[in-house]
Amino acid sequence: TNQLTPPDIDIPLAMVTHDMFWRFAPLSYPESYVKKYDLSLLEWLKKVDIVFTVSEKTRKDIISVFPEFTSKITPIPNSGFPTKSNASQRLLDLAENSYESNDELPIFYLPSSFGVYKDHLTLLKAGIKLAQKKLKFKIVLIGKETDNLIAGNISLSQQTNSQEYIDYLNQCQEISQNNQNIMQEYFEGLGYCSDEEVEKWYRKCSCVVFPSKYEGFGLALSESVVRGIPAIVSDLEVFQEQVELYKCGDMVDFFSVGDVDALVNCMEKFILHPKSKLSAEEVDKRFSHWTWKETAKEYVRLLEKL
Repeated sequence: TNQLTPPDIDIPLAMVTHDMFWRFAPLSYPESYVKKYDLSLLEWLKKVDIVFTVSEKTRKDIISVFPEFTSKITPIPNSGFPTKSNASQRLLDLAENSYESNDELPIFYLPSSFGVYKDHLTLLKAGIKLAQKKLKFKIVLIGKETDNLIAGNISLSQQTNSQEYIDYLNQCQEISQNNQNIMQEYFEGLGYCSDEEVEKWYRKCSCVVFPSKYEGFGLALSESVVRGIPAIVSDLEVFQEQVELYKCGDMVDFFSVGDVDALVNCMEKFILHPKSKLSAEEVDKRFSHWTWKETAKEYVRLLEKL
């Protein structure tokens, strides 16, 4: 809702809620801040006829604060498939380049802007430990400020009044600056990039790593799975939902949130015994039951009932 006022219209009204970060993200927000967002969400909950959430976790989060609106709230998960053309054609396009990665050098890929929720710090620490074991690999980060993160020159960009965020940023800065030899050899921070560049690295990488501490959905996991790419992710409820949605437990390894050694073990296991990517045909057979077309159909089905 972002504190917008619900429109005063005499037709059925729906809303989509991605998360309740101000209450459930791993930062402590001032009580006044929490109250402000709670009141804004409450205003919308009272006004709308139906609330869509992108995950069951977000649905449960809203209900835990506003249980009186339980009957209005329905989860519809996102799809990980590309959106620019039909899924089958995109899968064929991706298949043509599905083995671009260097077979001799496993590439771990984190497509996400820098932020405390995304927990790049745990991945940095894990990468340093793996490098100290003399293992061969590359970690590619894409997203806003990831170039500065690897250079050890990151600046405040959000939550500037949060001591927790400042402490987190300082830890990232310190570990990067103190390990620049490893940073330059094993890590690549590309910063903000085009959609085409994001897709290119999906094709080139061997495995997607997503160590998030908090997500309303966490699209990178679904994006990797429907591209046939194995993934290593933190054991958030939203990621477990996606594994259940796509029945892809064979492609995903979980580790406890913030557990550096557990992430090291998962990545080392992949380096020594890599999982293969799925072919376009395998992806189509296993995952085509939930594309954006199916997502849209579910929205339409529920909206038609209003």
